Amino acid sequence: DTLKIFEGIAATGTPLFVAGASTALVGQSFTAADASGCLTFQWISDASDVDAGWSALITTGPNAGSDASYSVCSDAP
Repeated sequence: DTLKIFEGIAATGTPLFVAGASTALVGQSFTAADASGCLTFQWISDASDVDAGWSALITTGPNAGSDASYSVCSDAP
């Protein structure tokens, strides 16, 4: 399984960071420098093993803009 972190509102371009089984993210911190103020997280599972996945502590800075909300998950089909 792989977790990719991208700068901006889409999973395009070169990732800021790619984490896999041999790359730990413990203690890592990422700050958005893109004009959107966004980071995009892309989880890719190879389905060869079923484990708990990943978790994150997400915070916004003092200038989060007019809408500091974010969607962690969606029930939309």
